[in-house]
Amino acid sequence: EIYQNIDPIYKKFQEIEENLEIELCYAIKHNFVKYKGSLSLGKKIFFVSDMYLKEETILAILNKNGYEANSDNLFLSSKYKKTKHTGSLYKLAIQTIGIQDPSSIVMFGDNKKSDADIPKSLGMKAFHYTPSQSNLEQNKLNTFIKKNIKNQNSLSPLLKIILEKQIDNKDYWYKIGYKIAGPIVYSYVRFIIGQANN
Repeated sequence: EIYQNIDPIYKKFQEIEENLEIELCYAIKHNFVKYKGSLSLGKKIFFVSDMYLKEETILAILNKNGYEANSDNLFLSSKYKKTKHTGSLYKLAIQTIGIQDPSSIVMFGDNKKSDADIPKSLGMKAFHYTPSQSNLEQNKLNTFIKKNIKNQNSLSPLLKIILEKQIDNKDYWYKIGYKIAGPIVYSYVRFIIGQANN
């Protein structure tokens, strides 16, 4: 829906974004171990996601990283026009799967409200996963950036601050602004200033 409502000149980026998501998203190892362990115990696992990307893209990401995902075990907000945030996507999943007792479900996710508070309010159990800054898997992006951004690059000082500052206690959108949107705007402004000076 996002690409249906933005200026047509940006719609060409949809395929680029989808391909980048598939290429760059990776499984967090210790969470993947929990996933495989649950499968070995005969547990049924379903994926529930508030995401605007289409189903094919999300399935490609999951399966590329070793998760056994398909249209039957993926409940995606962009497909059903319901969300975890409101609880409507959970209610749809429970009804579709045919679970009589919500307390038999354990939700595992990193968003406190959508993955913990809302499921609990619907009678489910929930585990709120909180990634640690010291976790090596979470620092994979940091390592990549440090390795590939040269010291003389004008972004290096900014990236150093971004990668080293502790912001675990901030919410999702703050982190998006701090680690992604901010650097993009900063680099664009520097580019404009550079062009103006030339």
